[in-house]
Amino acid sequence: MTKDEIQDECLKTLIPLKNGTSVLSVGVGKTRIALRHIDYLFQKGLIKTVLVVIPKISTIKTWKDEIALTSLNHLNDIITYTTYRSLNKQSKDYSIVYFDEIHNILKTHNVYLKDYQGYVFGLTGTLPIYKSNIKRKMIDYYAPVVFKCTIKEAVDNKIINDVDIIIHYIPLSDKKDVKITTAKSEFFVSELDNYNYICKQIENNPEKEFLKIMRTKILQEYKSKVDFIKKLKTEITEKCLIFVNSKIQAQEVCSHSYFSGNELSDENLLKFKKGIIKQMSCILQLSEGINIPDLRCGIISHSFGNEFKLNQRIGRLCRLNPDQLSTVHILCYKGTIDETWVEESLKDLNHKKIKKFYY
Repeated sequence: MTKDEIQDECLKTLIPLKNGTSVLSVGVGKTRIALRHIDYLFQKGLIKTVLVVIPKISTIKTWKDEIALTSLNHLNDIITYTTYRSLNKQSKDYSIVYFDEIHNILKTHNVYLKDYQGYVFGLTGTLPIYKSNIKRKMIDYYAPVVFKCTIKEAVDNKIINDVDIIIHYIPLSDKKDVKITTAKSEFFVSELDNYNYICKQIENNPEKEFLKIMRTKILQEYKSKVDFIKKLKTEITEKCLIFVNSKIQAQEVCSHSYFSGNELSDENLLKFKKGIIKQMSCILQLSEGINIPDLRCGIISHSFGNEFKLNQRIGRLCRLNPDQLSTVHILCYKGTIDETWVEESLKDLNHKKIKKFYY
C-alpha cells in the first residue's frame, strides 16, 4: 500500500466511530490523517469545536504547518491546543478531543474524560504493549485501538527507511568509583558490587518497589555506558543523535547538547539539522515531534524496558529515503535486568535486523 492508501484506509475506519486510536508508524502522516478526519466531521456538521491535546507547546507548530500544507486553514478557527498537563483545566464543551501521542495519557485525566460527552480520538506510533499498563488501560477504555500501521509495515511498503539495530552488551565496571554516602560515612564501591547489593536487597524484600526504582536509577547513573559512548562515537562519521539519561551525561559525551535549561539548545539543534555539527546529545526532548533531516545514526544508552520510549527514539532515524538505511546502537549492561528491558523493548521489531556484540 502507498502512504496515501494507508491514510485513506485509516480515515475510512475512523469516520463512523465516536472514539478510537490510530497506531501509526512515523512517516505515515498521523497529523494529516487527524486533520482530514476533523475536517470531514466539521463539513458534515457533526462537530463545531476541537481540543487537540499535545505533549508540549512546540507541537502546535507541527499542526499549524500541516494545516497550511493541506490547505485546511479554516481549521485554525475551530482548533484549541492544550498540553496533557493542562487538560483537566479545560472546558468540556468541545465537540471532539484529539489526543496527539496518546501514550502520554495519565490516570489523572479521568477527571476530564469521565463526564466528557463528545468524540475522543487518539494518535500514537508507540502503543504500550501490556494491557496491564495504566496508560494502555486508559487508551483501551476511552479510545480503543481501531487502526494500526507498524514501523515494519511502513518499511515493507517503502514508506520509511529500514533500520539496522546493534545491541552492545557491556560489563559493569569492577573499579571502585561509585560513591556511597551514608549518615555516618562516605566510601566507594564498584558498579558490579553496588548492583549485586541492590539485587540482593530486592530478592530479600520483593514487595518494596522503591528498591526496583533504585536499581533503575543506579543503572542510569553508572559511568560505563558513558565511557563506551565516548569511544563508540569516535568511530561514527555520519550524523548521529545520542540519547542519554541526564544533563551531566549529555554534556560529558558530546560538546553539543540539547536539553531543558541549556541556553545553547536551540542553536545546537539548528546546527545539527543543517549538518554544521555531526553529533549531538539529548535526554528526552527529541524523542518525538521534531524532524531532523538526514539523521543516519543513533546511540541509545538506556531502554527502561519501555517499548514506546525506545520506538520513539528509533523513529527519529526512519525519515530517510525508503531505499536508505540507518543504524541505531543500543547499550545494555551484560548480566543485569538491563538485558530483560532491552529484550522486552525490541520484541515487536524485526529480529533479523538485530546484531549483538558482547564485550
